[in-house]
Amino acid sequence: MEYDTIILGGGLTGLFVGYKLSKKGKKIIIIEKSKELGGLLGSLKTRGCPIEKYYHHVFKTDKNFLELVDEIGIEGFGWNKSDLGFYTDGKIHDMSTPFHLGTFSPLNLLEKIQFVLLALKMKTSKDFEKLDKITAKEWIIGNSSKGLYNKFFRPLLESKYGDNSKKASAAWFIERINMRTSGGLGKENLGYIECGFQQLIDRLEEEILRNGGEILKSKSASKLLIKNKAIQGVSLGRKKIKSKYVVSTIPLPELAKFKELPEKYRKRITSLKYQGAMCLLLGLKKSLSDFYWTNIIDDSLIGAIIEHTNLQPIENYKDKVVYLASYPNYSSDLWKMSDKEVFEEYFTDLRKIFPEIKKKDVNWWKLAKDTNAGILYETGYQKKRVGNKTPVKNLVIGGMFNHYPDRSVEGALVVGNKILELIEN
Repeated sequence: MEYDTIILGGGLTGLFVGYKLSKKGKKIIIIEKSKELGGLLGSLKTRGCPIEKYYHHVFKTDKNFLELVDEIGIEGFGWNKSDLGFYTDGKIHDMSTPFHLGTFSPLNLLEKIQFVLLALKMKTSKDFEKLDKITAKEWIIGNSSKGLYNKFFRPLLESKYGDNSKKASAAWFIERINMRTSGGLGKENLGYIECGFQQLIDRLEEEILRNGGEILKSKSASKLLIKNKAIQGVSLGRKKIKSKYVVSTIPLPELAKFKELPEKYRKRITSLKYQGAMCLLLGLKKSLSDFYWTNIIDDSLIGAIIEHTNLQPIENYKDKVVYLASYPNYSSDLWKMSDKEVFEEYFTDLRKIFPEIKKKDVNWWKLAKDTNAGILYETGYQKKRVGNKTPVKNLVIGGMFNHYPDRSVEGALVVGNKILELIEN
């Protein structure tokens, strides 16, 4: 059995590459270890529409995504104005537009002025090579004050990176903030597919199969077939599958397990640090607030509360759907706990913010967790970054580790296009 391309991983990048190649008549096969496709964009069942395991949306600058949605005929895609809040000192402060800064009481007048000047500087800071060499903390304090950093930005960085927050690069931080503040003087416009991104995953799967491509679920390659430093295919147990190209979209720690790869290369790709994520999804009888996104500045296990049904109609889900998002360090006891224990910990913290919410208000809950959910974008990441080419001829790799300074749905497609360029050229 021989193919033009074998694709390891059925996340968005793998599906996109498989769709594009199969559309051109190439014989492809996707091998996905999970029983479901989508990777980090995968979904869970609710009492209505499916919901992403981890919150997702897109931005108006996401050119590749918008082109793909139009190309494959996704229905129900639209733009929604979002409300942004910051919780501190027992209150959610509205920060949906720049004008709300004036009423943000945790900052004094001088810090508000520093905030405005810092925001303007972020919009004009484009030298990512230079910014990659300094930490976000150094850049923020150097361009504002310790007071503004400690009151506002430090809690946000710690909720994202925990103990590693002091290592996060200024390049990542600035790009992240600029992405989250793309609404200009108004509220941020976020793009979403009604009834979820599962529609996109399903459509890509349908198109691949219609084009003659193949998809294997609940399967993992056990070995890379390499001869004379060139890829020949992969093994699935005792079964060998031959191909001209192999595209790996799996996380680098998983790729490094293939002992057939050169030892020096395996060490290099394992030097990049990943970060875990946990998202507790709640189906509630009532809303928590009027905000779509609430950043938690006070000390809490919860980094952000995302009320999905403040962006999408509750009728689609039959419950108020809420994400409790966090990025615990690998050393955290949360990784050792059962799902029920994690729920208890998070729900206890949620009640500190919203004391009126009770367990009887929870219709259902589900926990999503992944130890390879993101890259830790430390200073110097630009030099450490792994390219799409590998020491093995015709073995091409792609993932969030290629897209810097931030990861996104759009980034997955940008990486996919780079993979396609390498294969087609």
